[in-house]
Amino acid sequence: MNRLKKNGQSPQKSTISTGTTPGPSLSTGNAVVVRPPLQANRPVPSETYKTALQPRSGAEQYWAARALSAETLLAARVEHHRELRSLSFVEEAKRAKERAMHDARHAKLEKLVLALLAMLFVLMLALLNFVRTSASVPHTRKPPAHFTIPIFSPFTSVVEHETSVIGSKTLTVFAFALAGLAYFASLQGYVGPGRKDISPSCILREGPVGILACQKTF
Repeated sequence: MNRLKKNGQSPQKSTISTGTTPGPSLSTGNAVVVRPPLQANRPVPSETYKTALQPRSGAEQYWAARALSAETLLAARVEHHRELRSLSFVEEAKRAKERAMHDARHAKLEKLVLALLAMLFVLMLALLNFVRTSASVPHTRKPPAHFTIPIFSPFTSVVEHETSVIGSKTLTVFAFALAGLAYFASLQGYVGPGRKDISPSCILREGPVGILACQKTF
């Protein structure tokens, strides 16, 4: 009390001098700290309050600059992380779509392989059944399908449902050529020089002009 009287202040005046309304307080040693009351809707600070918050000294300006740079870096890092999350989400969606397409293609290939294996199994069963039935049935000798007709030519053969290498036109031309050669040979044999004619009373002789003449003999 003596100290308060010497200072010229009372506990009530010291409370008023802080500029706050009395409320529940916490005491730490001889110092008195007053807790401000809770407010649901805090008022917007006025221009004078903003002016009072501006840094005055060099230290305040230094720490204010550091706080501003830290806030700027934090905002840039938050934006970077947001972009990374968006890109990772897009990549994950794309990867999931590609995985779904790959799974669908793989399922189709599996179905195709199973179908091919089933067809191969059925073909093997049919082949085994055919071999077994053909082995049990007695074999009958069939007539030969390839035979030769010597009337046309010794080089020509007739095959069922097939054609010969030498066609009919070639055979006809060849036959006419042989006939012409035979006829020419027969003419050379009968009409040659020094040969007698068919008639016994006529002999062919070469005249002065080179024309064959028939000289009758009696």
